[in-house]
Amino acid sequence: MTNHLFLFTLGPVQSFIAQARKTRDLYAGSQILSALVAEGIEAFKSQFPEGVVVFPSEHKLNLASLPNRFIAKVKANEAELKTKVDVIEKAVLAAWKKMADDAALKAKANMTESQQYAFDNQIRSLLDIHWVFKKIEGSDEFAYATAYEELERLGGAIKNIRDFHQIPEQGRKCSLDGANNALFCNSKNKGNWHKWNDPVEIRGFSIGETEGLSTISLTKRFYPVDDKFPSTAHVSLMRDIQNLSPENKKRLQCFENLFKIEHIADTCVTMFSNGFVEKATITNPDEYDDWNTDWDEHFLFEENLEKITNPEQRGLLVKLQKELKKDLKTRYYAIVLFDGDKMGEWLSGNNNITKENLEKFHTELSGTLASFGKVAKEYLNREKGNGQTVYAGGDDFMGFVNIHHLFDVMKHLRKRFDEIVNQGVSAFKKEDKNLTFSAGIVIAHYKMPFSEVLKKARAVEKAAKNEGGRNAFGIAVMKHSGEIQQALYKWGQDENSPPGCLNWEALEKIYKELDKREEYRDKDKSEGNFSNTFIQNLTVEIMGLTGVDMGNLSPDGHGRTVNDKMPVEIKRLVAKSWKEGQKRDDVKIVALSDEVVQLWKEVPKDSDYRPRNFIHALHIADFLTRKITQEK
Repeated sequence: MTNHLFLFTLGPVQSFIAQARKTRDLYAGSQILSALVAEGIEAFKSQFPEGVVVFPSEHKLNLASLPNRFIAKVKANEAELKTKVDVIEKAVLAAWKKMADDAALKAKANMTESQQYAFDNQIRSLLDIHWVFKKIEGSDEFAYATAYEELERLGGAIKNIRDFHQIPEQGRKCSLDGANNALFCNSKNKGNWHKWNDPVEIRGFSIGETEGLSTISLTKRFYPVDDKFPSTAHVSLMRDIQNLSPENKKRLQCFENLFKIEHIADTCVTMFSNGFVEKATITNPDEYDDWNTDWDEHFLFEENLEKITNPEQRGLLVKLQKELKKDLKTRYYAIVLFDGDKMGEWLSGNNNITKENLEKFHTELSGTLASFGKVAKEYLNREKGNGQTVYAGGDDFMGFVNIHHLFDVMKHLRKRFDEIVNQGVSAFKKEDKNLTFSAGIVIAHYKMPFSEVLKKARAVEKAAKNEGGRNAFGIAVMKHSGEIQQALYKWGQDENSPPGCLNWEALEKIYKELDKREEYRDKDKSEGNFSNTFIQNLTVEIMGLTGVDMGNLSPDGHGRTVNDKMPVEIKRLVAKSWKEGQKRDDVKIVALSDEVVQLWKEVPKDSDYRPRNFIHALHIADFLTRKITQEK
C-alpha cells in the first residue's frame, strides 16, 4: 500500500448559486453544494477510515459553508482506488437525488409518469464531479509538495474536459436557470404555458404566478434552509427597523401577523386596543383563498401593497404602513463578494512558503480559513442587524450588508482576516508577505433584478483583482434609475498590510463629513459639516480642464495636467463647501481635504479612467450620505 493525494471537486458552483430570483434561492444553492461536499467527505471517510482530509480542515467539517472541493491523504493500493471512489461519487449523486425528491414531496408535486421522467433527467444532468489520485513518490520532506503540484495540474486538466448531457427539451424555460424546461408552475397560471410544456401545478405562494421552475430550481426553492433568511428589502430596512419606536415596533408586528391566517383575529384586537385602527372587521378569514400569506418586508413599502388582492387585508396594511413609512425609508442594500488573492500560489508553496513544510502549512491554513469563515458568519447576521452571510468558506465569502453598517463591516472583516489567517500561519512564511483578499461591493436598490446585481458584483470583484492589482476593493452603485457608478482602490498604500484600510477609511470619512438630514446625523455619529458642492464643482472642473468627457479620459495626456493641479483645487473647493451658519474649523477642513486628495492620488495606476474613478468614488460617498433616504 502506498500514500496518495486525492482531489475531489464538485460543480457547477458560480452558475448554480447565482441562478436565483430570491435571496433564499441564493442561500439554498450555497447550502446544497456545501451539504453535497460534506456527503462526499463522509463517504470518503467510510471508504478510507485511515485517510486524512487535509483541506478543508478535518476539525472544521461541521461548519455550514464548505468549499466545493476537498483534498485528502490516503494509503491504499491503486487497484482499490477506482472502486472506492465510485462509491463516493454514487453517494453524492444519491444525496442530490434525495434533496430533489424531498423538495417535490414538500411542494406536494403530484407528477405523472412523463413528468417524473423529465424530473429525473434534469436531476442527472446537473452535477459535474471530478476526482484524481496522485501517488506520493518518495519519503523526503518535498514528496508532498511535488505530489500536490502534479495533483492540481491533473485536476485542472480534467475540469477542462466537461461531460455534456444533452436533454431534448422544447418549451418554456426555467425562470431561474434559463436552460432547463420549466416543469413546475403556480396553479393559478397554468393556462399561460407553452403547448410543449406539461407543468406540475404547485399551490401557494412558494412559486410566483409568473414563475416556472425546473427540477433544479424547485429543489432550491423548497430546500429546508432558514425560512427567515432576509430578502433584499429586509436587509435594506434592518437599521430602520432597529430604530423604530416601541409603538411602531408593535405596528410592525401587527403588520407581519396580518400575513398569518391563524393570527388575524388576535391581530385585529391588538390593533384596535392600541388605537392603530378605529375598527377592524374581518369576515370568515378561513374562507379566503386570496389572503396573502407570503410575508416579506418589501410590503412595508407602499408601492408594493397593490399586490395584495384581498381588499380587507390590504386596507388594514395600508393603515399600518401610513405610520410606519415615516421611519422605514432605506431602499438600498449592499452585496459583498471577496476571495483570497493568489491562493493557488500560496497553496502550491510558490509564493512565500518553504515547500518542505507544505503539508503542515496546508493543515494550518485550512484550519485558520475555516475559523475565519465561522467568525465572519457569526459577525454578519440579521440578529446583529448588520446584514446576513450567504457563505463563508474561508477565503471565499458572500454576504448581504445593511448600507448603514457597510464601512464597519468591511473594516472588521479585514482586521479579523489578518488576525486569524495571517497571524495563524506566520510561522510558515519566509518573507514579510501576507495573504490578502480583493472585494467586490455593489449597492443596489432592493427592486433591482437580483441576477443583475450578482453579475455586477462578480464583475466588480474581478476588476478589483485585475485593474486594482489585488488587495483591492471595487465599489459600485446601481441606482433605481439605471445609472451605475463604480470606483476601484487598493485597501491601503501598503499592499502587504491586510488590516490597512486607509483608502476605505478615506471614503468613509468623506461620507461622514457630508451634511446629512438632521434625523440621521446623530444615528450615524457624523458631523455633517460640509455640503456636497465640492463634489459637484470637482466634477465640472475636471471635465472643463480636460475638454473631454471624463469617461474618455486616460491617465496620459490631459490626465497628467489635471493631476498636477488637483490637490490645490481640491483644498480650495473643500474649504468653500464648509456649511453655512457654522463656525469655521480649519482643522476639520484640512482633515477632509487630505482625505479627498488621498483618494485622488491613490487611484490604481492601471485604471483606464483615473479622473472618472475618483469622481465616482466621491459621488458614491455622497449617494450613501443622502440618496438612500430619498430615492424610490
